[in-house]
Amino acid sequence: MKWKHPIAFTEDQFMARNRSSSYAKKEGEEGFSAFLQDLRRVFQTYETDGRVWMPNETVMYAGTVSDGID
Repeated sequence: MKWKHPIAFTEDQFMARNRSSSYAKKEGEEGFSAFLQDLRRVFQTYETDGRVWMPNETVMYAGTVSDGID
């Protein structure tokens, strides 16, 4: 089964979510300021009514797993 439920982010939430990624530039690293500017530019480009909507989908699989014991 699949459920689609996009997530709305305010600018602060969008910035925090992207900064928390393991691959995101960290404060003090070269390019950090440019990284923040680019994130803000992405938000401003795609925002509607102060929010950016990110696609999100939950997938559920159901079944049984053999324990390998006969």
